[in-house]
Amino acid sequence: MRRLLAAVISCVLLAACSSNSTLHNGDQTGFVSADGSAVVKDVSERGEVVDLSAADITNNVTWKLSEHRGEVVLLNAWGPWCAPCRKELPELQKLSTEFSSKGLSIVGLATRTNATATLAFTNKFKISYPQLADYDSAALSRLPGIPSATVPGTIFIDRMGRIAGWALGAADPALIRSITESLLDESAS
Repeated sequence: MRRLLAAVISCVLLAACSSNSTLHNGDQTGFVSADGSAVVKDVSERGEVVDLSAADITNNVTWKLSEHRGEVVLLNAWGPWCAPCRKELPELQKLSTEFSSKGLSIVGLATRTNATATLAFTNKFKISYPQLADYDSAALSRLPGIPSATVPGTIFIDRMGRIAGWALGAADPALIRSITESLLDESAS
């Protein structure tokens, strides 16, 4: 009976420590369960134009989302310590190479890391798109409705500068490609 009671108490305590899988506002912190699923908003459901700025890790120049209006921007929160991220970045590099001439801009948001680790990883795997220093997820947390604790996480920004959707966790490369192609086909008006 004592063992059964101890097991029940252990289960209750473990359940209390687990997180829920609901989305939090971008200004909230906490773990977000991420299964690689994606949300894509209809054009009519996209909110206001968003802005984001952060220092590029290589030259300390400030990268600004507002300077990329007319482009589809994929913001990818990642860290070199994250196994799914290490798998995802080369796939994003392929997309960047293939679609940059069609108006795609991919930008890494290096989080929970430092410039040395980020540069070592991006150099080793020949990742050429910009990497921003978002080591404390402060830049990402300024985007409304986006869980800033999810790594990896890809945020899709349409040509107007609005959040068009996101994929939380390790998303299927085919899904990321499909969403990207769909957004590239949209006009900027």
